[in-house]
Amino acid sequence: MTIKPTITIDHREHADVLKQTLLEHGFKLEEKQLKHGDYLIPPDTIVERKTTRDFCLSIIDGRLFQQAYQLVQHTKNPIIIVEGYSYTK
Repeated sequence: MTIKPTITIDHREHADVLKQTLLEHGFKLEEKQLKHGDYLIPPDTIVERKTTRDFCLSIIDGRLFQQAYQLVQHTKNPIIIVEGYSYTK
């Protein structure tokens, strides 16, 4: 039997379908405010999840580069996930 880690989710993250999927797959979830990223997966992975729109806006206003820098500084395995449809047809 594989022991799955408890995933900490930032309490401001509103991905209810993802949360339900993780629970269905046997993960334990803890919600609290994270200083960096949206998900903390022990021992050393932080995930920043962005919608396509937020990804584009964060490039324009410079947040993306600061967030990426912070992830690299605070974890061994930083991940940025872009979720959604592209703006191209």
